[in-house]
Amino acid sequence: MNTKADTPKTDEKKIKVIVAGPDKGRWRLGTKFGPEGTPIEVTKAELDVIKADPLLRILS
Repeated sequence: MNTKADTPKTDEKKIKVIVAGPDKGRWRLGTKFGPEGTPIEVTKAELDVIKADPLLRILS
């Protein structure tokens, strides 16, 4: 499982997205995503993790 503590710090550009999860919530990348949408800044690699999760939706 990948968490913020496991993510290496780099100078990689961060991407701002709003991510929604299921009604009961979904933990990914050290953040709990619920149905209302959660703003988060992620790297390209972290965005790929979110996109690969079938329970998460990128709202913007």
